[in-house]
Amino acid sequence: MFIMEFLYLTTDSLLAFKTAIITCFGYYFLTFLKLLYKEARPFWLSNEIQGYSCSFDFGDPAYHLYTITTFWVYNIIMYQLKYAEKVNKRFVNAIFGFFILFSGLLVVAALH
Repeated sequence: MFIMEFLYLTTDSLLAFKTAIITCFGYYFLTFLKLLYKEARPFWLSNEIQGYSCSFDFGDPAYHLYTITTFWVYNIIMYQLKYAEKVNKRFVNAIFGFFILFSGLLVVAALH
């Protein structure tokens, strides 16, 4: 949320507002899906599992993967490709490569 506020204050406010609307609508939709798919976490059900920090949140779908695949990709497309005066293809490809690699690592970490 701080990044959205920073974008609103420092860049084109209409573009930042559209980014915030898309992202927040997605969060709303994901929260709705979490309520539909709600399953208890294993450490809520089993007395044998010792949990040190308990987050009272249901599993899947994940907000952070949604943020990577929509918020950041949308911002890269808008700020670096669509409204940029000069497009630096290497930089854009490097950023997309980083987010693809990070998303893959995130999926693998979630499966572990």
